[in-house]
Amino acid sequence: MDLNSTACWVFGGMGFWVLISCSHPCLIEMLYSYLKQLLNKNYVKRVDLDMFEEFEERGEWWLPDNPDKKVFGTLKFNPNSGAVLDLISSFIDIQSERQPALYTLILGKVSTGKIITLYQCSYFRSSLNISISSGFGTCQFYVYKVFTGFHFQEESDIKFKSLIVYYSYLNEWSQMGLPNIELSQEEFSIKYKRRELIEPVNIKQDWQVFMELYADYDWDKLDININKQVNIVIESDEEKSLQEYEKVMRHIQNFLSLCVTKPVYPLFIRGLKMGDAFSSITGLMEYRPISVNILYQVSNTPIVTKNLMPYDMLLTFSKLSSKFEYYLGNWFRKIELLEPIYELYFGTIYNSYMYPQQEFLNLMQSVEAYHRKNPTMKQYEISQEEHSERVEKIINKTPEEYKTWLKNRLVPQGKVYISNQLDLRKRLVEIINVCSEALGEFIEQSNLFKSRKMRDSFIYKIVRMRNYLTHLDDHGDESLKQQAANDNLLRYWSQKIKLIIEICFLYEVGFSPEEIKDIFMQRNDKELIIHLLSTNF
Repeated sequence: MDLNSTACWVFGGMGFWVLISCSHPCLIEMLYSYLKQLLNKNYVKRVDLDMFEEFEERGEWWLPDNPDKKVFGTLKFNPNSGAVLDLISSFIDIQSERQPALYTLILGKVSTGKIITLYQCSYFRSSLNISISSGFGTCQFYVYKVFTGFHFQEESDIKFKSLIVYYSYLNEWSQMGLPNIELSQEEFSIKYKRRELIEPVNIKQDWQVFMELYADYDWDKLDININKQVNIVIESDEEKSLQEYEKVMRHIQNFLSLCVTKPVYPLFIRGLKMGDAFSSITGLMEYRPISVNILYQVSNTPIVTKNLMPYDMLLTFSKLSSKFEYYLGNWFRKIELLEPIYELYFGTIYNSYMYPQQEFLNLMQSVEAYHRKNPTMKQYEISQEEHSERVEKIINKTPEEYKTWLKNRLVPQGKVYISNQLDLRKRLVEIINVCSEALGEFIEQSNLFKSRKMRDSFIYKIVRMRNYLTHLDDHGDESLKQQAANDNLLRYWSQKIKLIIEICFLYEVGFSPEEIKDIFMQRNDKELIIHLLSTNF
């Protein structure tokens, strides 16, 4: 059968479907399997990946407060190295004026007709002048951010009503846009929605988030490609600054990283704002929504080459969808309390080039900070009143010549509560005890949670290593130096600590111990987790 001669696209409502006529059951089954793969993963393209496309634009550039002085130049953008503006001549009289180190805004219009705003432009180089007397030369600027589609006249004008963000792995995580396939003896049909929305959820006051799917197709005589992209849309009740949006973006990015257990990056960002724009229909300037693409350098971002499957992830959207507003809302509501822990943990996840020693220290700091910030965790050995009485009794029974020294030890800087705080070992004991509730199904195979001796041994080792790497004092124990130089050992310990932090985050998001058990029981790397929890080095 000639697939190209029997396939046709039929549009209907918000979807499209393809009908293939065939009478051979085996061939139908083969085509069915092929097209299901084609629609679901291998041939699904990502679209609008502007953040990762190099480009070069030539045009005229000027300063907002001096639009009459235009300078010709070229804007070059590379996702890894960022944007550079190369001007022929300068905005100033180079014979009598000193080149400013920074221009907040530079406006431009390029040969394609596109209008561009360059934000935070740092001067870094001038070329040799062709003629000093004529004042002709070139200068170059590093550009922090590029906005295409709008001219911002003031820094305070850089505000948006909403932001559309496409993150890596978002298609796989959301599982939106799955095809509806109907199969019979003579034919099968594949129906695919062109647009799909997930209801908005409130993440905090004046802020909403929702997901949207856009799908399209292209085909030639040999291939059919379904192009789909799932975006996250962040909306505010009123226009807010880009800095405010970026904070929300980062917290969503971290949430997705927790869910997929891999670093997640924004691949495409588009802002929507209200402004005056030319209408090609009326030929007049109109006050209407304007789309603004936002580009900036994203250093050391890995190229996403592998589609993740649901079983590769800690949490898929389907596991969250019934209470998505509750889970995501909890993540945002606890930012003020847990943001330092988020930054420490995800800073480690995103830095694949980090030394094992630094990774271990960051994770230890993260888990300790989590305990300190958590109001449900015990922070002191005994009550402050009892401790104050204890300190007073000890000092009173101390010889006079040692009282000042001892008081400085027990009441540093006059703060008696410091000597009453739990040490790191006891904090880890409490956290691991909490985690043992969530991993009950693993306990029979987990010496770390089942055996108090093994738990205490693990805590003893990692606390000693943390203290050594922090203070570089081995107290005469040469084995600490050897362990600190053992990258595999430190990575092994770090994997255990990561697991503990993941469980803590799931608690904070709102999952019950029983739900966390189910999440880990369904993980593809369940055997690895069991191995981590049942061995001790």
